[in-house]
Amino acid sequence: MDIKVWMKAINDKLDQLLPLKETIDGIEDALQVLSDLYDNVISRTEQNEREVKELKKRVERVEARHSEVAQLIDDLDNLEWRNRRLNLEFHGIPETVNENLLDKVNALTAKNKLPALTESDVVTVHRLPAKKDKTAGIICRFARPADRDAWWLNRKKLQETGGTIIILENLTKRTRALLFEAKTWAKVKNYKYVWHSNNRVLVRKADGLNKQVVRSADDLDKLA
Repeated sequence: MDIKVWMKAINDKLDQLLPLKETIDGIEDALQVLSDLYDNVISRTEQNEREVKELKKRVERVEARHSEVAQLIDDLDNLEWRNRRLNLEFHGIPETVNENLLDKVNALTAKNKLPALTESDVVTVHRLPAKKDKTAGIICRFARPADRDAWWLNRKKLQETGGTIIILENLTKRTRALLFEAKTWAKVKNYKYVWHSNNRVLVRKADGLNKQVVRSADDLDKLA
């Protein structure tokens, strides 16, 4: 073969390969870019996973603190209730000059078999701070749980004797607020009964249905 022809054939082949080299170089560059992007995605994914784990730990710590706070609130409420347990409130008894509050409370027993209270049956009896344009209630602290419970269980008969008089437990601040919230909620949800007993709030939708204990606003949401 003529050397010139051979050289020309080689040059022609090289001319054909040169564009292929540029294509390969372009592919290599593209692969490098993709590799860099992949490494970046992996790095960001790992970082996100670390952040998610840290957030989960923080959430767990917050939930643990929330649980501790909730338990502390329960403990404080129980402690407050133990201090109020022997008290009953009497609302609607008119005020008079030089009044004898024990006699006024005992007047409620006139039409039932509940024994009148003696001075030894009570620790103290006094008026509560009066609200504007309202008669101040009376709070009576009983000396014995049995006497207090007897009066509480017979409150409906006692209230009938006193006309417009209402007898209430001396609820804790937390339960008092929950009772108010439950009454407001019951009007919206058409629950017929809302009451309290032993520092617990209870609701009943209608006659014949079971009562439900409400321990928090969350319980109201569940009932809804």
